[in-house]
Amino acid sequence: PAKRIKVEFLDGTVAVRGKSRAFSPLSFLLKEGETRSIRITTAKGKKKTTVGYRNGVLYLDGNPSNVRQRSAAAKIDFSPAWNSGRTYRVNTRGKLNFKGLKVRIKRAD
Repeated sequence: PAKRIKVEFLDGTVAVRGKSRAFSPLSFLLKEGETRSIRITTAKGKKKTTVGYRNGVLYLDGNPSNVRQRSAAAKIDFSPAWNSGRTYRVNTRGKLNFKGLKVRIKRAD
């Protein structure tokens, strides 16, 4: 697996007070073993979600250290395609309930 990855949230919606809202695209870096909070910006304000990268698995909208949050997160396993970048469409069942999240992952080490 990659030691560091670049993650880009390109498109999709998040739940804000029960309604689906578009968000501003963003990108961030994650190191193997890292869990962090990131801020998602919508027209109705900012929301936080947790992301993590552990043992070659990217966790979106859930903390890999917390059993309940880990089960709600979308999980994407490492792929050799990350060397040049790969795009996925995922839904999550975590705090922000992403729908149709277009996420691009690229190796960054």
